[in-house]
Amino acid sequence: MEPGPSRTKGQKSRRAEWWRRTQWALDRALDPEEGTKALGLATLEVLARSGLARTEELELFDIAWKSVSGEENGEDTETDTGPWEEAAGVDGRAILGENETKDEENAEEVGP
Repeated sequence: MEPGPSRTKGQKSRRAEWWRRTQWALDRALDPEEGTKALGLATLEVLARSGLARTEELELFDIAWKSVSGEENGEDTETDTGPWEEAAGVDGRAILGENETKDEENAEEVGP
């Protein structure tokens, strides 16, 4: 069954909101204050597990992770992956909750 206009519009709306939250989290992840940085990175970790995250956006997360972890400055780090890659190995793109961030295999239409 082809997605209808309202379903496509809904997907675009969810992606736009996901990106708005991502921008917020990236701003915090790059903040010099450690508490703010930790909040941003934790938020990015959650956003990366969303079915709305695309490969190129996950690459952007990796760049941000390397930037704040010091890896790009030649500092020794324990891992060369961001926490979202590690988490994705555990539970992948599973259903995350009631905020409609599901992977497409588990997506279901709900009637009135």
